[in-house]
Amino acid sequence: DVLDARDRDSKWYKSEIVQRNEDEQKVLVHFQGWDSKYDEWIPLSSSDRFAAPGRHSKHGLGKNRGGSGAAKKQRPITRGVVGLRNLGNTCFMNSTLQCLSNTPIFNTFFSGGRYVQDINKVNPLGTKGKLANAFGTLLKEIWMGNSSSVAPSAFKRAVGHFQPRFSGYQQQDSQELLAYLLDGLHEDLNRVKKKTVTQSVEAKGRPDQEVAEESWQVYQLRNRSVIVDLFMGQLKSTLVCPDVACGNVSVTFDPFMYLSVPFPRKSTRRLVVNVVHIPPRSPQSYVVTVEASGKCRVLFQTLMEMARIQYFVCGEIYKSKLYRFITEESEIGSIRQGDVIVAYELPDKNPQKGPEASEEKGRGGEREEDVGEHQQAKDKETRQIEQRTQIEQEEDTKLSLESFEVAVLHSQAVQASDEPKRESLTASRTIGLPLLIEIHRKTSNAQILGLIETTVIQFLPKELPDGWFPEVRVIDKEGLILEDQDAITIEGKLAKIEPGMNLVLMWKNGQVFDHFLAACNPIRWSKVGDVNSQGLSVHDCVEQFCKKETLSKNDAWYCSKCKSFQQASKKLDLYRCPEILIVHLKRFVNRSTTYREKIADFVDFPIKGLNLSQYLVLDSGENDAIYDLFAVSNHMGGIHGGHYTAYARNHVTNRWFLFDDSSTREVNINVVKSSAAYVLYYQRRH
Repeated sequence: DVLDARDRDSKWYKSEIVQRNEDEQKVLVHFQGWDSKYDEWIPLSSSDRFAAPGRHSKHGLGKNRGGSGAAKKQRPITRGVVGLRNLGNTCFMNSTLQCLSNTPIFNTFFSGGRYVQDINKVNPLGTKGKLANAFGTLLKEIWMGNSSSVAPSAFKRAVGHFQPRFSGYQQQDSQELLAYLLDGLHEDLNRVKKKTVTQSVEAKGRPDQEVAEESWQVYQLRNRSVIVDLFMGQLKSTLVCPDVACGNVSVTFDPFMYLSVPFPRKSTRRLVVNVVHIPPRSPQSYVVTVEASGKCRVLFQTLMEMARIQYFVCGEIYKSKLYRFITEESEIGSIRQGDVIVAYELPDKNPQKGPEASEEKGRGGEREEDVGEHQQAKDKETRQIEQRTQIEQEEDTKLSLESFEVAVLHSQAVQASDEPKRESLTASRTIGLPLLIEIHRKTSNAQILGLIETTVIQFLPKELPDGWFPEVRVIDKEGLILEDQDAITIEGKLAKIEPGMNLVLMWKNGQVFDHFLAACNPIRWSKVGDVNSQGLSVHDCVEQFCKKETLSKNDAWYCSKCKSFQQASKKLDLYRCPEILIVHLKRFVNRSTTYREKIADFVDFPIKGLNLSQYLVLDSGENDAIYDLFAVSNHMGGIHGGHYTAYARNHVTNRWFLFDDSSTREVNINVVKSSAAYVLYYQRRH
C-alpha cells in the first residue's frame, strides 16, 4: 500500500506499508528513498500521520534524514525482485505469484517464452492458453522489465474469468489459488492433444514397483506437461477392509501435486497467560501446560501456583480491548491459538473488618444480653418496621460498597477542535494493553486516579515530565464517551461508573505514551515455565499425513470384494517424489459444522536438507529425497482476516527477500522461519 506518512520528526515522505500487526492495530511503514533501518511502527489510530499519496510527500522527498546529501530513490536490487501491487485484497494472490515466480526452472520456462510451444488450444479442460499467456506475460514483466513493482491486473482478470470465485475482491486462500493455478496451467500446457480412456490400476497381489510404474504410465497417457514434470509425485494408498471374513486389501498409486499435511492432535496444550501483578511485582508471562480439553479451573490452579497469586480476573484481549472474561467454568477449547490471555492480579477480596465495624458488632451483642423481659415484649409491628428499615439500609450500603472491575483502555488525545461532543472509541482507536482496576460505586475520584496511577506507573520510566498524566474519561457499554460527564479530576464531582462501563486514558504526551506502549506489550515480558519445550516440526506433520487412520462413516470406502461400504483403515506412503515439492500446512481446520479455527503453532522446518527418505516405500527405486527451501507463503492474522506475504530466494544472487505486495526488501535467512509459514516450497537436491 503506497501512501504519504509522517515520521517521528514530523516530516512527510512517500511511504509503503511493509508489515501489519492486526492484534496491536499497527503497521510498519517504510519511507521510500531511505534505508530500512528508518522503518517505523505507527499505530493505525494515528490517522494524522497518514495521508493520500502525493498530498504531503513532495515537501519531504528531497531532505535527508540523519545525514548529509540527497536521498536516493530505491530501485530493485536485482533482476526478479519486483513487487506486485495490491488490487484490493489480493495479497493472497501476490504471495502465491511471488513463490512461483522464484521457482527454479519454472520461472525461466515462462519468462523466456518457452511455454508458448506447449499451449493446447483444443483441450476442453483448459482455457485455450489464455491463463498460461496471462501468467507468462506477468513473469516476463517481473524478470525482464525495469519497474520496481507491477500491477497483476491482466492476470487477475484472466483468473477471475475462468474461476469466478477469484473474480471479486474478497480475501481468499493462497493455497487454494495455487491449486487452481497449477491445475489450470497444466491443462493449458498439456502436451496430450487427444486423451484416451483409461482405467484405474490396482495391485491385485503384484509387486509395488510394477503396479506403480503401470499407474504412472496410465496417468501420463492423459497428462504430460511442465507441471507434471516438475510438481507431480506419486503416493501409495493402502486400504484394508475391516471385515475379518473379507480381508480385502486394495493398493493403488495416485499422483499428487502438493502435500497437504495436518497438525498432529495433541493431548496437552501450552498456553501463555500474561499476568499484570500488583506493584511492585513486574508483569510476567507464564507458559502453562494443561490438558487439551476440560475446564479452565485446572489452568487457574496451575497459574496460581506458578505466579504465586490468589485473587485475579482473567480475560481475552482483542484489538486493545477486554473482549471477554474467562472463568473457571470456561472451556479450554474456547481459547484459540494466538489469543492474548491476560490475568489481572487483584487485592485480597476478604480483608479483615475495620475497627468501627467490630466495635458496632460488639455493642450489639452486649445490648441483647442486658435487656429485660419487658423489652422483649415490645410491640411486634414496630419491631418489624425497624427490622425492614435496617435490612434495606444494610442492602443499600452493601450494594454501594460491592466492588466490581473496570477496564482501563488507552487512546491518543486529539485536539479539542477536532473532538466531537460524543466521540466513539472504536477498536481502531484504542491502543495497547487494557489495564484493570477494582472499585465500588462510592469510590472517590481521588481513589480512582490513585488506582490508575499505581497501575500505569509500573510501565513508565522513573523520570517523568510534569503534566504527563493522561486525561481520564468514562465510556459507556457501546464505547462512547459519556457526554454528561467531564474528565475525572480530584476536584470534580463524583464520577458515575456502573458495572459494564470502562475508563479510557487520553494520552497527550507522545513520548511517555510510546514508552508505555512498548513496556505493556506482553511480547517483551520475561517468561516463566516450559518456555523451551520442543515444538512441532514439519516431520511431525508429514508423519501425521502418513499415519494409518480409520475412515469415518462419511468417508466410508466401497469394498469391491464384500460389496459394501466399509470404514476401512487407510495408510499413505510416498512412492515417487517430485522435483518441486510443495508442503501445505493445514492451519485452517473445521472443528465442527459451525466452527472453523486457524492453528497458529510454530512449525520448525529446515531451510536446507529436508530429508523425506524415511517416508518412501523401500522398493520404490528412489535412492533419497532431500530438498532445499526456496520460498514460503505466509499468513498473518486469524480465521476471519489477515495478510499474506512471501519469502523467496532469488536464484540470481542466492539471497532471500521479503515480498509484501508492492514492497520488496532483502532479509536475513533467519527470519524465514516463523509461525506465519503456511505453504513451503522446496527443490529437490541432486
